Amino acid sequence: MDLLISMAFHGGFGFSAFSLNNYRSALAVLDASLAVVLTVLVSFYTKNRGRMIQSQTESVSPFQTILERVKAGLSGGLFKETVLREFPKILDAAIEIDGMKADSSFTAYEVIMHRLANIPRQAREVLMSLYQLYEPLRFGNVPPSSDKGPKFVEALEQLQDILARSEMMTA
Repeated sequence: MDLLISMAFHGGFGFSAFSLNNYRSALAVLDASLAVVLTVLVSFYTKNRGRMIQSQTESVSPFQTILERVKAGLSGGLFKETVLREFPKILDAAIEIDGMKADSSFTAYEVIMHRLANIPRQAREVLMSLYQLYEPLRFGNVPPSSDKGPKFVEALEQLQDILARSEMMTA
């Protein structure tokens, strides 16, 4: 081994101008190159890890978060306020799953009945039942009855199940 090192430093391999300073310079360049490569790899990993975490959280149904907020609102006795706040979010999530371009000129009823084409028919039917609970609260001056809260939660759970099954079938 010492012979190989000696030959390398003394021109035995044709490196007649190779010296200890050149060797140190080459190591410094190699160290800097490795540092750059490692920095790029770490930043790439960090960036993609954020995407992986985001995609994992997105794989949880958007309806799960809405469902939790609805249950919390209902337990606080805020049925009307909860439905008025959450139904548009439910519809937005359905539009996003469907892949439809959002167009504010359509009413919620029109979107459910005529625009959502890529989600299962059963999901549209459940959305319509949610809309029928939402509509009188939004446009009427009728106080909500106490049995509507559990119906809203049940329909939202059903919608979540239908869409989860349909995503599993298309995946």
